[in-house]
Amino acid sequence: MTAETPEPVDVRNNPESRAGERDSSSSVARASDGGAPPRDAPDAGELPVRETGGTADGNPVSGVTISEADEEEAVSGDTGPLELGQEGRSGA
Repeated sequence: MTAETPEPVDVRNNPESRAGERDSSSSVARASDGGAPPRDAPDAGELPVRETGGTADGNPVSGVTISEADEEEAVSGDTGPLELGQEGRSGA
């Protein structure tokens, strides 16, 4: 019996692992050379143009509410499953 230390085994140093690494994509997004910035992007040090309206203007339900005209044309929601001998749940 010898007192040699075994050579460390690299579990990623095999053809299958190298092929899997080569064919896979990273699930972590990193900032990289993604191309030129948008044409309407502000120059370095400039702030973007302030938009009015919407949630950025302090209205937390902007874009979530429905207009009265659309509400009149909307179909009523589901009232639930039909039970034997019943019309279903009625919220009205």
